Amino acid sequence: MLIGCAGPTGDSYVRNPPPVRMVVSAIAQDAVEKLAALYPPGHTHIRLVYPMNNQGQLIDDSFSTALENRLRLSGFTIKPWASLCLAWRLDILPKTIETKSGRNSMELEDANSDWYLRLNLADADKSEVRTLTRVYSSDGVPIAGFAEQTR
Repeated sequence: MLIGCAGPTGDSYVRNPPPVRMVVSAIAQDAVEKLAALYPPGHTHIRLVYPMNNQGQLIDDSFSTALENRLRLSGFTIKPWASLCLAWRLDILPKTIETKSGRNSMELEDANSDWYLRLNLADADKSEVRTLTRVYSSDGVPIAGFAEQTR
């Protein structure tokens, strides 16, 4: 099995506009706490796979900035050559609305919608890919624990 960081643009994604700054900060902190429970800060180098547009240009978003800053403050080293790669997806969860005809429809509502975060970690040294997913309320409070899948 080959493990690496290379992939198409879009490995990381953050819905714009993301939730309010306080919510972004809370979700980023929660993600870093989970990563610190799995990988020792101060001994772990991470390559961050930032969100990019279709032209391969970095997308500037508050979540990615908050995540990187909190990783550094927690003792993680960010290196472009690290064998542990981290990509993320922060997106809104559409709400199911029942229409007058009795059918369900999906609707995106930014203000009071729940959010989900998916962290994808590829560790070339261990030939392991780990996916962590968690859902948050509109105010950044976790609704449930992290779901984890390892391949």
